[in-house]
Amino acid sequence: MKTFFKKIPRSLIWILVLIVIVGSVIFVTRSKGNDIPTEIYTVEQRDVIEEVVIAGSIDSVSRVDLSFNVSGRVETIRVEEGDEVQAGDSIATLDADELEAELRNAQAELASVRADADVTTVDIDAALQQLEKTKKEQDTRVQNAYRALLNNDLRVYAEDPSDEAEAPLVSGTYTGAEGVYTLSAYNSASDSGYSYRFSGLERGTGTVYVDAPGRLGTQGLFLTFSEESVYTDTDWTLPIPNTRSSTYQQVLNTYNEAVATRDRVVADAEDDYDRLRAQEETTTTRTPKAQARLLQAEARVDAIRAQISERVLRAPFAGVVASLDLEVGEIVGQNDVVATLVNDKGYEMIVEVPEIDVAKLSVGDPVEVILDAFQDTDITWEGHITHIDVINTDIDGVPVYETTVAIDNPDARIRVGMSARARIITERKDNVIAIPGYFVVEEQGNTYVYFEAGEEGQSRSEALTLGLRGSDGFVEVIEGISLGDTLVHELRSE
Repeated sequence: MKTFFKKIPRSLIWILVLIVIVGSVIFVTRSKGNDIPTEIYTVEQRDVIEEVVIAGSIDSVSRVDLSFNVSGRVETIRVEEGDEVQAGDSIATLDADELEAELRNAQAELASVRADADVTTVDIDAALQQLEKTKKEQDTRVQNAYRALLNNDLRVYAEDPSDEAEAPLVSGTYTGAEGVYTLSAYNSASDSGYSYRFSGLERGTGTVYVDAPGRLGTQGLFLTFSEESVYTDTDWTLPIPNTRSSTYQQVLNTYNEAVATRDRVVADAEDDYDRLRAQEETTTTRTPKAQARLLQAEARVDAIRAQISERVLRAPFAGVVASLDLEVGEIVGQNDVVATLVNDKGYEMIVEVPEIDVAKLSVGDPVEVILDAFQDTDITWEGHITHIDVINTDIDGVPVYETTVAIDNPDARIRVGMSARARIITERKDNVIAIPGYFVVEEQGNTYVYFEAGEEGQSRSEALTLGLRGSDGFVEVIEGISLGDTLVHELRSE
């Protein structure tokens, strides 16, 4: 053997050694290259949900920006931000001194024209004003008596007399029409463990509160439940007015008396006014020219009064002054927005839905509303889509569709202008075979997965039939794998 190696040229020996070394390096490199880390997943059933989450802001269902119809200097401001106002209440006024002087002159001229036209001295204007004042006063008394009737001794009554659960207490001031609320309690994930549905006068859901009144609907009523009672499957009725109350007949009589008094007093005032008008017609002798001058003078008085009225900014409905951008003495322009009025009878969320998502939404779809102010909690509100714009709006070059979400269970924690997110489930599949989407391999139109290596090594599945792709990364598999299969995904570095 030694003789054999001596006969081989030294250069050939070095070449053979080099070949052996390179081959060893290649073998080691290839071995190390195949040692790729993997992730294992065992196929199971789960829910696959496709959802859209869109940011937006809270607005009031009834909201209006207020402005004067004329320009002028601000003379008085009669409210502050946060004040509650009734329909017709004065919010602010512009300077009207010159118009007031013109009105006095016009009224004096009207009196002179009437005298020249031989008009009776009976003050028809005063009689008409008294009639209108009487009607307004009497109508207010009737309305107050009616509201007292609707709010008298409001109580909740169990539909099953044998029900031992303590009925909730009713508070607040009811502002709606006559009718009946039907209430039904059920177990829920609320802090108290219960929620309730209501129908009849209004329809919706509410949370059972045992430590504070909870709002019932949008007509001013609140319910407080007893923490000592069990409210599973408990049904009640809340009649309005409460005809079962022992004081119902007394309050009803008071209301009927108010109606009868109003009808009598207003009829008397109308008779007085008609009598004075008849007296004027029988005692007046006017020429056509005098009649024309009289009508002209009356029209001038009415025109000045209308101009003065335009300098008073009034609330168009009952609500809360959300913003007020006014200072006494400043000059405001015609149609400048100086105040915003909202009411607390309902809130909605305005979102801008991208074009890619709008086709997935429909009016009536349920929505989960999350306020950014409560994003670190489990507090959410229920809502539903009430409107989707037909025409898009471009924002930064992206077409979006303004969509309105009504909040079904508003409460005092909601404020106009709050940032919020709408979570809308567009499709869901429950208890289906689903796997993480990154386990699916797609090559040249084929879709498959890899099974965990067995005795015969790693194998590939047959073609998969995929279903719904969830927003959380999971995808439904309709055909191609079975429950319990173990899948492999190579964790290659990018």
